[in-house]
Amino acid sequence: MEFVGSDASKIAENISRVLHYESEAKLSIDTLSSGNRAVQIKYEVVGNTGNSVLNIAIVEKKITTTVSAGENNGATLTSFNVVRNFKTINEIYEGTNKASIDLPASLALNNLFIVLYLQNKGNGGITAA
Repeated sequence: MEFVGSDASKIAENISRVLHYESEAKLSIDTLSSGNRAVQIKYEVVGNTGNSVLNIAIVEKKITTTVSAGENNGATLTSFNVVRNFKTINEIYEGTNKASIDLPASLALNNLFIVLYLQNKGNGGITAA
């Protein structure tokens, strides 16, 4: 899908089409728990999971960095939604599943969130999130 920002009708048409797309699979998180610098995830998959992997991302909501050299010396840069750890699970089964992902040591739990999504191995399409 490709279009330019000035083509508002084509953008609206494509957004509407995607929003009404019915996924072949559904993914839900049942429970999350953390301990020993890892998050344990219990999740459920329903529907067609064939040829899919589960991707898990630990995301830091907001970070600030003070630049101490170069052209941005002295500036404070703010970044949002920075992926701090990423894991792919290659075998997905319909029903209840468990997974874990390591938490980087220096991160505050109240500044993190987790993203899970199923991705088709062949075409890279997201089939459930």
